Amino acid sequence: MADLRALAESLEQGKVAAVQGLIQQALEEGHSPAELLDLGLLEGMRVIGE
Repeated sequence: MADLRALAESLEQGKVAAVQGLIQQALEEGHSPAELLDLGLLEGMRVIGE
C-alpha cells in the first residue's frame, strides 16, 4: 500500500522522482487523486509554506 506520509515527506525534500513514483503507485492501488492531494501533497505543501 502506498505510504501517503512518504509522499508528503518526499515533496518536502524536493525528491521529484520519488513523488512521481509514489503517486503512480498509489493510483495503481486505487487511491483517488483527491485522496492523494488531501492526505499527501497538500500536507507536504503546508510544511513547505510554514
